[in-house]
Amino acid sequence: MTRLNRISQLTTAVFVLTAVGWVGSASAQFIGASVDAVIAYSATNVTAKSLSGGSVGISHPIPLIPNIGGTVLAFTDTETSSVTSPSSSRLTLITKVKLQTINFFYHIPFPVVTMVVGAGFGTIKTSANADLDSSTEDLSNKGDVAEGFIHIGLPFYNLLEFHLGYYVISAPKLDRLNGTSRDYSSHTASNIEQKKSYSGGMTTVGLQIAF
Repeated sequence: MTRLNRISQLTTAVFVLTAVGWVGSASAQFIGASVDAVIAYSATNVTAKSLSGGSVGISHPIPLIPNIGGTVLAFTDTETSSVTSPSSSRLTLITKVKLQTINFFYHIPFPVVTMVVGAGFGTIKTSANADLDSSTEDLSNKGDVAEGFIHIGLPFYNLLEFHLGYYVISAPKLDRLNGTSRDYSSHTASNIEQKKSYSGGMTTVGLQIAF
């Protein structure tokens, strides 16, 4: 997905959110803050042990103006490859990934439960350590990401809210061996993706406090 396409998708999402705000009077009736912790991410080779991050948000009672927040997600992707042709070789590729976004969201009026919808944009950075036959090098790359998300929560006494969140994150394919002068082709041809996308779905649990 090109950067232009992601920007187009984000622009569409912003227009949709604004329309929701007009039609549903989707503004909070309070000033509040929310904190969410990530519990799962669906990208390949991402384990709960290496996963960290979440999101924060600030809500306000001004009609139509979107609320603002941010997302941070970090994890480690570890892969190994052994080949015997054209010669015996072993590669261990450890990629540390960090995504950061700024997002905008609306509270949607809904009976019994609370609902939030939002969209955002930001960056993804990869920091890769490539160990090829006991010789290592550090490589990095970066790109743009876009996200869309929804929270569904259960309020208590109009002061506290516990909620679940789901974020769809769209990321480009990044060359994790960007800038290398080594030949990794025997490994990347079959076992390890040199260019890899970390698009996926992030699940969070969170708490909102109203003031």
